[in-house]
Amino acid sequence: MNVLIITVVLVVIFLLVFVMFSLDDHEEEEGFLSDETARTSDAEEKASKLNETIETSPTVISPPAETVLKAETFEQAPSSEVFFPTEETMSSVVETPSEPVTIAPAEIAKPIEAVTSVAATVPAPKNEPNIVLPERLKSENFGSEDDLSFRVNIHEKLPVACNIKKFDCVAAVVQIRLPESLSETPDKFLRMLQRAESVIESEYSFPFSAHNLNQLSKLYLFSSDDNAKVSDPLFEALVVAFEVISKFKYALRTDTILSESKVKISVGISMGSAIRVEHGIANPPTWYGKPIYLAEALAESALDLKIHVDKLIHDEALPLFDFREWKPVVLRPSMPAMQMFELVGWNSPDEIASYANHERPESRRSVAVAFRYLEFLDDKLPVLLSLISDKDENVRFEALETVKVIANERMLGVLKNIFPESKNPEFRALILDAFGEIGSKEVMPVVLGSTKESNWRVRLSASKALYKLCGNEALKNLEPLLQDQDGSVKVTV
Repeated sequence: MNVLIITVVLVVIFLLVFVMFSLDDHEEEEGFLSDETARTSDAEEKASKLNETIETSPTVISPPAETVLKAETFEQAPSSEVFFPTEETMSSVVETPSEPVTIAPAEIAKPIEAVTSVAATVPAPKNEPNIVLPERLKSENFGSEDDLSFRVNIHEKLPVACNIKKFDCVAAVVQIRLPESLSETPDKFLRMLQRAESVIESEYSFPFSAHNLNQLSKLYLFSSDDNAKVSDPLFEALVVAFEVISKFKYALRTDTILSESKVKISVGISMGSAIRVEHGIANPPTWYGKPIYLAEALAESALDLKIHVDKLIHDEALPLFDFREWKPVVLRPSMPAMQMFELVGWNSPDEIASYANHERPESRRSVAVAFRYLEFLDDKLPVLLSLISDKDENVRFEALETVKVIANERMLGVLKNIFPESKNPEFRALILDAFGEIGSKEVMPVVLGSTKESNWRVRLSASKALYKLCGNEALKNLEPLLQDQDGSVKVTV
């Protein structure tokens, strides 16, 4: 019973408090509305008086000269408070003329020089200094010839170094040699230089970064630190150097203008640590280090269409390549006599094949690549077959690339046995590419079945191989691939 009484009392108290707060809120809303109504009525009365004054008074364009703005009145207001002028303050600030002033139409058309001169004399805020343009920018007309010359001069200035990066690399310098007589005719000099650059700036077997050096030299950098696609910098640099010389020799035999102008090239190769000095995103880097310096010196000392290397490269590449040793030569006055070697060519096939079982996967990979450039011998076929089944993935890929290049039918049976066992889609795609290069229709069922595989790389290689095997007859089998979900397959078909 006591609990029930206490509960009733609490409920009554809660209701009384709620009613009291509700009455207070209602009184506040009424007061707020009454204040708003009063302010609105005052504003409407002032607006009506102002409209009556405007309608009854004549047109006033500007006050007379005696009308001045009293700055003292505004300076008296604190900077931290917002000043709102009232009727009393405005009467003290602006002196209203006793009679309205009318302006003739001719006087309205006066120029506005007076207004601009007054605006120019307005001082800057106390906390902000006046911005003064440099004399150069003031006197220059944007878009004019002087402005263009000024911008070109800024662009030609070499920016300061902003970052450096050190990495190990193999540096190959290709020096273009033009006769001095060509410099007397700039147009012919330019044409011969363009012909020479078009020969050496073509596609090669391995990736590298190319840069310009002094005296028409090109710097080719091979570094696994700077480019993840480079796996064996030394071997790849030597192969690319061979390709550069071979392509230029072929160009001299086929291009009579280039051969008659006596344009030649030479290559110097060195290895070590180098520093790349960066000058911003939009500017080419500069290079510093012993390998760049030595490679440039070796290219200068080499004979026409020859490749010179230092002793370090000779010792590292001796298993795969053949060298001719030169007597020590003083390449630069600041350098001691240096022993250098001329890269002659590949080693004998027997010596190269002996490295197929080397413990280093890089050496086995080099053997797989070397067979592309040698005259293939039938007795070395088991060596290449063993590399296709190598435990290292990179060695297997390079061996398959070699099989695709040489396109020997004796490899067909081994590839047919390996294809079903392989689970890697890239490896299966390489085998299909090899099928297409070999050109035997014996593998047609395998290629047709591969056009329905789930991986797009396999379908792409199968469509290419099918066309190489059957020609236009393969179009009816390739028609379903026009609806392939992968865009590269549809475009190829």
